[in-house]
Amino acid sequence: MVSLTPVGAVGGSSAGPEFGRVDAVAADSVGRMVVYDRSDCQMVVLGPTGDVAAKFGRCGNGPNEFLEVASLELRGDTLISFDLPGSLFVWSLLDGTELRRLRVNTSAQSSIEGFAIKDDSTMVAALNSNPMLKDGSSAPFVVTIDSRTGVVGGGIISASAAALRASTYQNESLMLCKPATSTSPLVVTQTWLLQAVVLDFATLRPLANHVTLSDEAGEVLPVGPPGVPNLPLQSRLAAVSAICGPDWYAVSARPADWTVFPPTRRPSLLELRSYDGRLLYQGLNPPEVHPLARPRAAWRDHLVFVTNEVVPQITVVRVAGAGT
Repeated sequence: MVSLTPVGAVGGSSAGPEFGRVDAVAADSVGRMVVYDRSDCQMVVLGPTGDVAAKFGRCGNGPNEFLEVASLELRGDTLISFDLPGSLFVWSLLDGTELRRLRVNTSAQSSIEGFAIKDDSTMVAALNSNPMLKDGSSAPFVVTIDSRTGVVGGGIISASAAALRASTYQNESLMLCKPATSTSPLVVTQTWLLQAVVLDFATLRPLANHVTLSDEAGEVLPVGPPGVPNLPLQSRLAAVSAICGPDWYAVSARPADWTVFPPTRRPSLLELRSYDGRLLYQGLNPPEVHPLARPRAAWRDHLVFVTNEVVPQITVVRVAGAGT
């Protein structure tokens, strides 16, 4: 039996750091965390106890400046961030020293929704492509990128035009989570098929496809007040995010239409699976976690939840009993 137990929170109180809007989080195995606060375009470095160790960055397109950071990766004392405007990766030290910038040659209709970097400097990126494709065509949604040149390489996995059109919320339909360890897989989730693709991180070969957020454990996502149609689960989810744990991965989603839910009852669905596909947990996010929260990072046996916009707070939840 898997249990989720909130063990602490960062931000949102006078005792800790204050965040305006948390857009991205990275964590490492020694308990450090980096938070991108979009309200002032700053990177906030937190130590294992939640204390602020450093802050750096400001709004803009120049050195030590950030705008719309979509994802982060923490590798030792180096932070790699992806800034959506201009498809830009920025390498920085945790003391705020910027090392280099890399412009990625993606099309104007594409954006990167999560990335991981292999030891040979190859990036693996989830690419949200333009859904307006001709019938019968396909578009890559997991690609390799040379982190030295920014050149986009071959596609690892492709989606059909029909599948791409099936998602109304195209910009939030895909998420890649990096491996928790050097030997664990990476996972790409898709809203349009409610599917998780598990990839061998060393070879980038698909290992398995799992149907996620399914009703195998019963319908757990409320449909709203009386009179709201009981729509298929796929049409009721706007975004699916994922994180990779040591021997499990977590998928979380929120409804496509908040207007059918009262403000006090806006759910966020959470599911944990082993990498071989066994369902470990399925239900609403723990009640101590604000309903708009989605998991963004994991380290040790913890899930890091981030609450955007409404309550600028990070909640840490311990996962117990998920060993495979």
